[in-house]
Amino acid sequence: MGTDKLVEIAQEHAAVDFASPDSMRGGNAAAAELRAAILSALSTPSGTDKIIELLSNAAIAPWIAYSALEHGELTEFQRARCLSVIRSLAVGDGVDAVGAKTWLAEHGCEA
Repeated sequence: MGTDKLVEIAQEHAAVDFASPDSMRGGNAAAAELRAAILSALSTPSGTDKIIELLSNAAIAPWIAYSALEHGELTEFQRARCLSVIRSLAVGDGVDAVGAKTWLAEHGCEA
């Protein structure tokens, strides 16, 4: 799956209207599709290299970082890049920041 498609799916998920059951279903489907595409890429070393390169894209970087750290076989450099994305999300007080702080704490990583 190409970068543009991954970004499109991530944007669809980000646009969910939590008051709308139909929108929620669409968002859940988008999340499942995005997760599946990332996990597929992480199944091979060359796919891992390619998906890690997409960490520079802000729309999909969090999805890749969390998935790669939880499911990928990463080099120390790749691990550090993923952790950097999550640590940058942890700055602030919004929902994403709270989630990132929680994830870091649960995984024994300093913020």
